Amino acid sequence: EAVEILLAAGADVHIRGPNEGSALHFTSAYKRSDVGLRCARLLLKADADVNCVNAFGSTPLHHAIARGNEPVARLFLDAGANPSTADDDGSTPMDKALQRGSCKMTLMLLRAGAAPKI
Repeated sequence: EAVEILLAAGADVHIRGPNEGSALHFTSAYKRSDVGLRCARLLLKADADVNCVNAFGSTPLHHAIARGNEPVARLFLDAGANPSTADDDGSTPMDKALQRGSCKMTLMLLRAGAAPKI
């Protein structure tokens, strides 16, 4: 509800927080994925950039995959997130999914066009 109120009051969806993270970067951090998903939908509807990068070159998709937040990751992919963007360390969302051992997220990224890792 707070996000809706802030957006209605004209909050800037492109404002950056610590380490240049956007609001979308933080939506995957919610312990309840339904809350993060709802916030992410509102931010995307308000034209937040799904492919923005933080100070480390990570996108919101990197964060969602790294945290195992599949619903938010799927939303980002559906909104046009690039599944192959590498961060400053050369790590892609696929690398994050493989590190987590998540077959489900790995398959989701492959279906979205991510380059396979061998």
